[in-house]
Amino acid sequence: MRITTYTLWLFLFVVFNASAQQFQESDIWLADIRIKPGSVYFGSIQNIINTKGYDNQPCFIDDTTLLYTHIGDDGQADIYSYHTLRKMITKFTQTKESEYSAKPTPWGETISVVEVEQDSTQRIWGFNKQGKNGKPLIPYLDSVGYYTWLNDTCVAAFILTSPPSLQLCSSIHPYTKTIAKNIGRCLQVSAEGDLHFTLLKDSVTWLCKLERNGSTTPLIEFFEGVEDFVISHSNLIFCAKGGIIYYTDSNYQLGWRMCGNFESSGVKGIYRIALSNDQKKMALVNIQKP
Repeated sequence: MRITTYTLWLFLFVVFNASAQQFQESDIWLADIRIKPGSVYFGSIQNIINTKGYDNQPCFIDDTTLLYTHIGDDGQADIYSYHTLRKMITKFTQTKESEYSAKPTPWGETISVVEVEQDSTQRIWGFNKQGKNGKPLIPYLDSVGYYTWLNDTCVAAFILTSPPSLQLCSSIHPYTKTIAKNIGRCLQVSAEGDLHFTLLKDSVTWLCKLERNGSTTPLIEFFEGVEDFVISHSNLIFCAKGGIIYYTDSNYQLGWRMCGNFESSGVKGIYRIALSNDQKKMALVNIQKP
């Protein structure tokens, strides 16, 4: 299935050049990282995905396997995998439809994705670890842009309303609850199981937390133009602007501290970031500037 301009606009995750009708090129880099109490250290960095087209939405499913979305000249979106030890790229999904946002499920044997179906329905599907036997995991839920699993049966989803809304959804009952509107694309869960997301309010992007009573707490402002982040097992929160990585601790008293600068390596437009399960690797999506 080819992606229509309407679908591209809905997904909000592509830098789109309307005059050229093309994606901006993006590639994926992998950096060594050490997270210690009170400090963060970065080591070597290498460009691991440098194919022509759009390479984005990285997600580690274990210590050594990175899944990501690739879109080539034909407009087809597929999930690929990269093995960090064998340095091998493998096509994961083999469908006629387009898949995005691959993530491991809490029960471990299934990889979930957002699939754009033949009729443009956008639902959360599941595949086995060989990328086969795909089926809808939440059949009633449409218009999903992004999502994260909260437990075996509950999903927090970025739903393509106007403006985009954060909704909690069940995989066993046709139930949704709207939590917030005008949210960003990044949804992350802390080590304690707390949902974090971004919210645009009065032209400022806030990192917010969903409290157990259902209320929303703003935690810290992001830099202008930044809305992607990742949370470590020790609850450090990382974000990026340009070629620089920043972090803050769970008290947010120190603001954003610089912990890595990759501009000298040619990484100057970091878009998304992801941490490996063992917290020793960070994947960086770099938008290639013309």
